[in-house]
Amino acid sequence: MAKKEKIISIIFYVLLAVLAAPVFIGIFLFGKSIPFTDMLRPRLSVPFPVVFILALGLCVPITIGIYRYGQVPMEKKEDNILTGIFSAFSVPLFLLSCYIGKAVAFPVSWDVMVVSGAARKAAFGEALGYEFYYSIYPNNVPIVFLLSRILRLADNSGKFKNPEVIWIYTGCALMTLAVLFTALTVKRVLKNTIASVVTFLAGSLLIAFSGWKIAPYTDSYGVLFPILCLYFYVRSKQSEKKLHRIEFLIACVLAGGLGGLIKPNLYIVLIAIILTEAVNVILIKTKALPALIIVTVLTAATLFANSKTRSDMEIWLGLEMADNLAASTVDYFYMGLNETTTGSYNADDKTIYGEFQDAPKSVRAKEVWKRSLERLKDKGTWGTVSFAFRKMAMTFSDGAFGWYNEVWVESEYDPPWVEQNRMTGLFRSIYRFDHPRHLWFATLLELVWFVVMLGVLVTPAILFDKRRFKTERDETEEFCLHMAMVFLFLGVFAYQLLFEARARYLFAFLPVIICLGMSGFHSVSRFLRPSRKVKKMQM
Repeated sequence: MAKKEKIISIIFYVLLAVLAAPVFIGIFLFGKSIPFTDMLRPRLSVPFPVVFILALGLCVPITIGIYRYGQVPMEKKEDNILTGIFSAFSVPLFLLSCYIGKAVAFPVSWDVMVVSGAARKAAFGEALGYEFYYSIYPNNVPIVFLLSRILRLADNSGKFKNPEVIWIYTGCALMTLAVLFTALTVKRVLKNTIASVVTFLAGSLLIAFSGWKIAPYTDSYGVLFPILCLYFYVRSKQSEKKLHRIEFLIACVLAGGLGGLIKPNLYIVLIAIILTEAVNVILIKTKALPALIIVTVLTAATLFANSKTRSDMEIWLGLEMADNLAASTVDYFYMGLNETTTGSYNADDKTIYGEFQDAPKSVRAKEVWKRSLERLKDKGTWGTVSFAFRKMAMTFSDGAFGWYNEVWVESEYDPPWVEQNRMTGLFRSIYRFDHPRHLWFATLLELVWFVVMLGVLVTPAILFDKRRFKTERDETEEFCLHMAMVFLFLGVFAYQLLFEARARYLFAFLPVIICLGMSGFHSVSRFLRPSRKVKKMQM
């Protein structure tokens, strides 16, 4: 690794370790005793330290497997075969996911119920009019529009007894594709068969089999786009032809832009890529400037286009908006400082919109900022540090990403979407909360999540890799790909730290976090490997 690259890498890997290590280790060893809101505390069948020990045990064969099967570079034929295998397995994974979704399905409360109810009305031509909710959260307008269009198409087809099942099918498709592209991204970045297979398995458990498949909302519908954005960025860095690099960069920004339209915090992926390219240009390789310009200009254009698109969607849905009520960054910052729910959603803080419903947005923002500073002052320096630790421990401690804490059964679909039998009963006992069996599944998800977190923690091992690259381009390519993942993780961490936080907000970024975790095990395996020249994979 060149001197400049190593210095930059050290800075950001140290920052990653400083932020993540105390939180992750605290969760591993003291998760149950860390004081944060009980409503969002994971419920497991065994204590956190036991899950941690089991996760450590799993990390050993994973690292050994990556080491043993990483001695010989992956050839093009092997790469194509592995892509075919992942694609083939994605089909039964999708079908099983759909069956589980129909077996488990029930109407999900809170925001999911609000947007799905609005989508039902809009799908059949009813204007939504004025709704206080959408004036506060205009970011949910695109998901309402998307759900209404999908439902209308399903109803017009006449192929579904209950057209709303198409929402679950769509969520399952997006989550299955997210698993596929997570494995394909790891395969291209790490060029290691075992790492790719482990990624596919981990993604299947944490993403494809997640209970969030039955909730048609921004988390499940947004999960594909961050990893798709990263995948196209990887393809652009690895392409030999200039035209192909430009095409993949365009696809990268489009994927990131679509994700941002569905869920605005997904713009973090594009920000991470822009930062990576800026570092590459300023400190390493000035001739890479065109890539930075392309990504930056296209991202700016995407932001403008998404704003205009959302406005058009509001008109199509017949929404009447009170723009002065729209939630702003400072509102989420204020809520993220509340002690009642340790920085997660707090209904008491939402009353501020009613308090300032007739005032300009700037007036409310000024008052909210003042109250935010008062909360920080009341906490003091060490109190703020303690709060940040507890908040992040709450956010990263749940391998089910809020499914068993934020969702509850209030009503059933009548009639049920599938015939009730022993198999559907088994799935309901796993995904619902009225049977102790769900604790074992939650613990399995926690175990896999702990393995991913351990991989993230050991990612800085790449700094000790002494292998020699065949060309300067190989070295720059690897640096950019790793830095993009590190920047993205730091962005996600900072977002959760500074604003309203909860485990569910990690779900859409989970594919990229899995990629970073797997790169950690790969870094350890390379640190163990003797220095030698490595042949570049031809694709």
